[in-house]
Amino acid sequence: MHPTLANTDRKLKRGIPSSLRQCHLPAVFLMTDEARLPYPETVLAALPRGAGVILRHYTDPDRPHIGARLSRLCRARGLRLLVGGSWQLASQIGAHGLHLPAHMAAAGLAPAARLWLRRRKGILTVAAHSSKDLRQARKLGATAALLSPIFQTASHPDRRPLGPLRCAAMVRSKTIGVIALGGVTAKTINALRGTGCQGIAGISFVSQNQS
Repeated sequence: MHPTLANTDRKLKRGIPSSLRQCHLPAVFLMTDEARLPYPETVLAALPRGAGVILRHYTDPDRPHIGARLSRLCRARGLRLLVGGSWQLASQIGAHGLHLPAHMAAAGLAPAARLWLRRRKGILTVAAHSSKDLRQARKLGATAALLSPIFQTASHPDRRPLGPLRCAAMVRSKTIGVIALGGVTAKTINALRGTGCQGIAGISFVSQNQS
């Protein structure tokens, strides 16, 4: 039997020293996507309570309204909403935190964003594709880094996946929570056990676990 979203936390965090565990960190993150998941609210019911939702939809002109709608639904379902790239929108819709794409993380965290996160006691996640990105995430004081791609993914077919072994080596060398992203499915998640990853993120695995 493949692991389900509901027991992902128990499956992945087993064996991780308690001093390194991010107890308040969601073990499952849904990434929204304009093309692959234009209406993310349709799959929220598949997420376990306490899971995270990262609003991307970066180019959608209706992004503020989508964010407001997701915020209401996430509060009702006990989910934590993060907004990609905009602490202003996150503040406006009452989100739980901020997610920075790698290029924004490389530029640093704006003082106003840092202040909002501190006052909100919010979650900060950062996209990472290398050890350098993981170091930057730690420097920014991120709650966790979303490391990708771990497995082959249709979203970036030309990008060589890190694989579980390299992922584990990168996790061991950095004192920051790591969330596995890219090609994570009910079939591949077993390979993440023992890597030190504290959660998973993606799009397709949600629909695969609705049954």
